[in-house]
Amino acid sequence: MRLRILNPYGKFLYVLVGWIAVLLINLLVVALVGPVVGPVLYVVVLFGWILVGARIFRVPEEPIEPPRPWWRLTGRPTAGFVLAALFALQAITNQLTLVLSDRGRAGAGAGDDGGVASITVVTVACAIAAVAYLSSSLRLSARKAE
Repeated sequence: MRLRILNPYGKFLYVLVGWIAVLLINLLVVALVGPVVGPVLYVVVLFGWILVGARIFRVPEEPIEPPRPWWRLTGRPTAGFVLAALFALQAITNQLTLVLSDRGRAGAGAGDDGGVASITVVTVACAIAAVAYLSSSLRLSARKAE
């Protein structure tokens, strides 16, 4: 039997603990290695966390044993739309922070410690996650309409 999380509280715990762990890993790596490697590792851990969650979460209407189709990230379209909006908001916020900061205005010059590249990497990762969740939800909505 494969590991599945069916309980909404279990899903909430997975998301909360995973989100905290991803952020802590990022902060730790940035502190130990530097601001370029940290965000790259953040992206790897973030996508791993998303993919594991997508594979083990189930809603009551879904069969428990077989794996989900590769494109399906949530059980219902609404969840994917909410997650897409949250990741899009994160990407927009990251980009606005960069643009409005002194670093963003100065560009990646000689005094830059990798911050511009770091924020850009995380922004792109959040945008990709948003598009993936949006695509999954649109496909789920289309299947429901059939």
